Amino acid sequence: MPISDTITQQLNSLEDFAKNAPNYYLPIKLLAWLVLFIVMILSNYIAVLKWPFSALYKRVKKSSPHSGKPIEVKTEEALKQAIDSGGIVMVDFSAQWCGPCLLMEPAIDAVAQIYKGKITVVKADVSLNTGMAQAYGVRGFPTIMMFNDAQELSRKSSAMTQRQLTALINDTINAASVVV
Repeated sequence: MPISDTITQQLNSLEDFAKNAPNYYLPIKLLAWLVLFIVMILSNYIAVLKWPFSALYKRVKKSSPHSGKPIEVKTEEALKQAIDSGGIVMVDFSAQWCGPCLLMEPAIDAVAQIYKGKITVVKADVSLNTGMAQAYGVRGFPTIMMFNDAQELSRKSSAMTQRQLTALINDTINAASVVV
């Protein structure tokens, strides 16, 4: 399991504890929220420092739907074209300055490779084009949206592990095969 998945899984567990623990654990719950806050601040700080380098790298990197790598889109038109291409499409709405999005990058890349030829994985970087997020009603990052033949089937906002992404994709594939 990649380190980013391990970190995401631990943070998700800590958040679940902080939300669901009984009130007599209030001091521990407050400490859990404080830890989550600090980790999110640090991950966002790392993402902001990484942003200029990743922006330069993404300018020269190209990917196609069948390369086993996510397709990177920068405009609303390109995003709509990718979604309208047919079949099952997973769109990752993220931003380069977003810490949880940075943690999810390896998981997104891994599922793109695993499901190569079965689904299209699209990364919509809204760092410089917020219109993409507005067009699809995305308010938080990262947000994963699953489409089948340009129809939205599901949406999940929060950092997810590779296992959680795989489960979401498999659920979507099963739902798409029932609809057909």
